[in-house]
Amino acid sequence: IIIAMEANALMERVFWGNPLSNYAWCLGILAFGILFRQLLSKGLSWLAYKVLRNYSKDDLGFKKFLELLKKPFGFFIAVITIYLAFSHLNFPAYWHLDPVEEWGLRMFLFRGMQTLIIVSFTWIILRLVDFGGLILLQRAALTESKTDDQIIPFVKESVKIIVCIIALFSILGAVYNLNITSLIAGLGIGGL
Repeated sequence: IIIAMEANALMERVFWGNPLSNYAWCLGILAFGILFRQLLSKGLSWLAYKVLRNYSKDDLGFKKFLELLKKPFGFFIAVITIYLAFSHLNFPAYWHLDPVEEWGLRMFLFRGMQTLIIVSFTWIILRLVDFGGLILLQRAALTESKTDDQIIPFVKESVKIIVCIIALFSILGAVYNLNITSLIAGLGIGGL
């Protein structure tokens, strides 16, 4: 009991505006993310493949899917791990940093992390579009017409461009609070 009380008192000691328990949580989450990132990435890829497996033929299997999605899922997990780990820490009050709503270090870090989350999610969607394109190309190869072999890459790239534009507008609107409607209207007038 005495050892537990001493350990508890030690964990409540404050260094640089945070109790030692917050640093322990931060390091624990970072260690978990680093150690299990590959396993989590493979598990998320497997779950996504289970959903899309019915649309794929045998020769486009889990290995190709994992090859496409391993890095995007790994990046997504790394970003989420860093966000969760450092959300347990507070900046020391004597640094006199501006709040998140005002221009400064906190706003830069918060918006940067939001941008990275949207970018990583967009990367996953782009890889899913690539896998869908591979499935459609595989099915098009079975037909006699060569028109669909030429249309599928064009449609795939068009969908990827649309996804990137939506991601860009999401970042500008949700993260940086810009008025997207007026931006689109301005682009429309410029296009005319």
